[in-house]
Amino acid sequence: VDDSPPQPSFVLRSSPDPELLVANSGRPFRREDFSGICQLAQSPKDPNESVGNKGLGFQSVLEVSTRPEVWSTAPARDGIAFTFGFDPDVREPIERVARALLTGNPPTDPEFGTEPVVDWSPEQIEEYRRRLNEDGINPMHEVRDYLSPYVIPRFLGDPPPEVATLLEDGHATVIRLPLDGGRAGRAEEAVDSVRKQLEELDEAAVVFLPDLSVLRIEMEEERVELKRRVEVERTLPSTREEPDHGDFPEVRHTRLRVGRTGRDAVAERSFHVWSRVLGGDARREATNRIAAAVRHLPNRWPEVRAVQVSVSVEETPEARRGTLVSFLPTTMKTGIGAHVNAPFYGSLDRKTINFRDEYNELMLEFVTDLALDAVLELVKGPAEPWRGRAVIDLLAQAGPPWSDDPELTRRQRERAGDRDDYPPLEQQSLILCDGGWRRPGVARTMPSVASGDPLGEAEWRTHAGFAVASSALDERRDPVEALLGSLGGSPGPQNEEWARTLERMAGLVGRLHADAQADPSRAAETPPDWNKLLSSVLAVLPQELRAEPREPDNDPLGEAGFLPTEDGRLLSASDAVRMFFQPRQGADDSADFVGSVPLSLKERIAFLHRDVHTYEGPQRRRTEVQKFLDGRFVQSFRREDLLREVIVPSLPELPAAHGSPEAAVCADALAWTLEVMGEEVPEGLSDRLAELPVACTAGWYAMSEAVFGPGWTGRSGDHLKALADGLPGGEGEKLLRNALLPPDDDRWSPRESWRRPRCPRAGERSEAGR
Repeated sequence: VDDSPPQPSFVLRSSPDPELLVANSGRPFRREDFSGICQLAQSPKDPNESVGNKGLGFQSVLEVSTRPEVWSTAPARDGIAFTFGFDPDVREPIERVARALLTGNPPTDPEFGTEPVVDWSPEQIEEYRRRLNEDGINPMHEVRDYLSPYVIPRFLGDPPPEVATLLEDGHATVIRLPLDGGRAGRAEEAVDSVRKQLEELDEAAVVFLPDLSVLRIEMEEERVELKRRVEVERTLPSTREEPDHGDFPEVRHTRLRVGRTGRDAVAERSFHVWSRVLGGDARREATNRIAAAVRHLPNRWPEVRAVQVSVSVEETPEARRGTLVSFLPTTMKTGIGAHVNAPFYGSLDRKTINFRDEYNELMLEFVTDLALDAVLELVKGPAEPWRGRAVIDLLAQAGPPWSDDPELTRRQRERAGDRDDYPPLEQQSLILCDGGWRRPGVARTMPSVASGDPLGEAEWRTHAGFAVASSALDERRDPVEALLGSLGGSPGPQNEEWARTLERMAGLVGRLHADAQADPSRAAETPPDWNKLLSSVLAVLPQELRAEPREPDNDPLGEAGFLPTEDGRLLSASDAVRMFFQPRQGADDSADFVGSVPLSLKERIAFLHRDVHTYEGPQRRRTEVQKFLDGRFVQSFRREDLLREVIVPSLPELPAAHGSPEAAVCADALAWTLEVMGEEVPEGLSDRLAELPVACTAGWYAMSEAVFGPGWTGRSGDHLKALADGLPGGEGEKLLRNALLPPDDDRWSPRESWRRPRCPRAGERSEAGR
C-alpha cells in the first residue's frame, strides 16, 4: 500500500476543446465507488471517516460539463480498472431498445454491443407490452422525459493523451470534464468559471487538508504548485481540571507552512491550526448530541457519531477575513479573521451553509469552544506579535456583519460566560499591548500620529497614560476596536487618560531640556521645543478635546499639567496660577520683565514659555496653537488684568509690619508691578494702583492711605515732619505713621534682588494717594 500523501492536480485547457482534468494520487476507484457514483445519493463512504458522504458531490460537475468521465487505474485487490463516463445522448439508444421491446424486435443496440440489453423471458416482454397498452404509456417519451443519463455509465475505451500522461505520472484516478457549458451555460462561461475558481485556490485552501502534500494547478501550460508541510505539531494541555473530561477532548495545535511555486510565487505562508475530535466511543455525551442533531438529515448522515472541527489563523501582519470551510472553502465568511472548518451539512454545490439547521448549529458550538481554548493557550504564552494577532483573528469581528454571518464573536462571548471552566472574556488579558497582555477594559488603540509629527509616534506610545495596543496589531485596528467595544472597553483613550498622557509628554520635553542644560557635552543636541510639543498635542488630540468645552468648569483637560511656563514649571488650567501669553516684544514696554516674577507671586502668575509661537507671518496672524490655548488655558496679556486679577488678590492683609514675611511680599508686589506697568499708566487703573502697598513709617499701607514724608523732595514731606514735631504727645507720631519712608530707606527693599521703587511722577499723588 502506498502511504505517501495524496498529490491532486488540476489541469485546465481551453483549446482545442475546453476541458478540466482533476487527478488524484490516492486510492483508485473500487466497485462500490462505481456503484455509488452511478446512483444519486448512494455514496458508499463512511460518514464518520470521509468527506463527501452524501453521494451528491459528483453531480455538481454538471454545472460546467454534461459529459463527465472517470479514468481510474486498477486497485490491487481485484484488478478491475474503472473507466466510464456519462453522456446525455445515451437516452437515444435506450429509446431504441424500448421501441424494440414494444414492437417485438430484439432488444439490442450497437451502442451496447451485440448482446441484448435485457434478458427477459417472452412472458416478461409480453407483460411489459400489455401494461404499457393498458396505461397508455409511450416508453420512448418516458425515457426522454424522466430517465437521467447520469445513472447509465458508458465505456470509454483508450484514454486521451492528457489523461494518459497524468496516470503515468502516478495519479490513480483522473476525472475529465469536457467544458461544454453544463446544464444551462455556454462553453466560454464554463471555462471562465473554472478558471476563476482555480485562480482563487490559494495557500489557505489546503490548510485543512492534512493528508495533502502538493496541489498542482495547470492552466494553459502555466503550472502552479501549492506545497503543504507541517513544521510543529503538539497536543495542548486540557483546559479542564479533569484532564480526561469527556466533553472537552484534547486539542492539537499545528504550525504549518504552505508555499507556492510558479505563477505569482511568494514566500511560504505560515498558518496555525487548532483541531479537536468530538464524539466516538470514548466520549458518549458528545456522541449522543451529534446523533440527535443528525437524525433528520438524509442518506447516511444519521450514522455520524464523531466529528473533527478546526480553526486556523495565518501568521501575517496583514488583516485577513476568514472563510467557512467544509473541508473545501465555501463562499461564506466566518465574520472573524480566522478560517473555520467542520463537516457542515451544506448545499449541493458546497458553497453555502444553513445555520438554522440543528446539526450545523451544533458544529458552531464545537467550533466556538475550540476557538476559546485556542485563545486561552495563546494568552498564556509570551507576548509575541503573532500571538497577539492570532487572538484578534479568533475573537474579533472582521468587517461589517452580513445576513448569513454566523456571529462567532457574539457566540464566543456568550459561550465563555456559560462555561464553568472558562473566565469571561472581559476578565482575560486578551490584548497585546506595548507592556504585555492587558484586559480589554484598560487597553486602547494608539491615536493616529502623522509621520512628520514633531515628537513622533514612538514617544507618544512610550509616554501614553494608558495601555497602548501593540503596533503589531496596527493592520487590525478596526477588529481590535470592535473587540474592545464588544467587551465593554473603550477603543480610544478616556479623557483622564488623555490628560495623563499630556502631562507625561510635557514632562519628557522638560527633562530633555534640563538634561541638555546640565550636560555641556550634549549642547549639540536639540531637544524638542515647547512649540513642537503643543503642535504635536494639537495634531494628536481628538477633535472633541481640541474644541473648547461648553462648560468651562468641566474641562476634561483642565487638570492636565502640560502648559510650560517661562520659569520652567508645568501648569494646568485648574491651578491657582493665572497664566498669560508673553507680552509682544517691541509693542509692550513690560515685555522685558515677565521673566523676573518674584518668588512670592509665582503661585499667582506665570507666563507661557517664549518658545511657543503665538503669531506668525508679516500680518502677525494667530497660530493654531495660540487659538487652542487662548482663553481656555492661557490669558492674553493685559496689565489691567494682571493688576486686578493677580497682584491685588495676592496682597497680604494691610498694614504689614516691617521685617515680617508680609512686608517682603508687599515689596515684591510693588516693585514688580511698577516695572511691568511701565511709564504710562493705563486709564482706569488708578483705583487699582491705589490698593498697592507702600513702605510707610509704621509699616506697609495701601497707597491710598499714604502721604509723602521726609526725604521726598518737592512733595512737602519735610513740612509734614515739621508739623508732626510741633504736635503735643503722641499726635505727631500718629501723623507720621502713614508717611512714606524716604526713597533710600532699606525697608523699601527687604529682598536684595529688587530695585528700589522710582519716585512717583508729578501729579501721581492726587491719583494714587493723598
